[in-house]
Amino acid sequence: MAFYGRVKSGISLLSSQRSTLQRSLIAPSISQAFRNFAHVPGQKETKIKVPIAMFGGSGNYASALYIAAVKVNSVDKVDSELLQFVEGVKGSPITSQFIKDISVAKDVRVKVIQDIATQAKFSDVTKNFLVLLAENGRLKNVDTIAKRFAELAMAYKGEVKATVTTVIYFFDHKCRTYSHDKLTEVKEDWATYVVDDVFGEFFLDLILDKQDKYYSWI
Repeated sequence: MAFYGRVKSGISLLSSQRSTLQRSLIAPSISQAFRNFAHVPGQKETKIKVPIAMFGGSGNYASALYIAAVKVNSVDKVDSELLQFVEGVKGSPITSQFIKDISVAKDVRVKVIQDIATQAKFSDVTKNFLVLLAENGRLKNVDTIAKRFAELAMAYKGEVKATVTTVIYFFDHKCRTYSHDKLTEVKEDWATYVVDDVFGEFFLDLILDKQDKYYSWI
């Protein structure tokens, strides 16, 4: 709820300047923006490998954010803050409309996002990234970008996302225990994992979807 209050406070700036807004479409040099964002001043440049190949505009933004977060050892924090921002947007119709409105001038977008990020006490990496999205007119894609970044954050922590499908209903703790046993059978060196429970109607055995690989047990 506190986040919604910060959003409302930031959006009030938009209302006071609405009559002066001019329609503007942003067409920046995205690759240059990525390089500038991922660079940490005063820090020796090191080659950081993105654990999962990302494609498209949202994937490129997520990869740039990942590199910047790894450099300052704040992947978990950035992941949490980005999720907080996305949830805040979803919970506020005004904010949701704001980030999709291409008629909002760039300086207004940037100012509002800076105010929101500052009041929410986001880290510099998250704040600067949201400002980058505001500058480039990409705030409307923040939900997709956050999902791509979450995938990278899981890989960074050695987590594996798995989907278990079965006709037999398992209580959550039983499903996770059973899944752990089966995961161990498939590959013992999987460090950690996340399980999504999906109950199908036409399966006679248990199917594990480990990203792009499938395993089945009768």
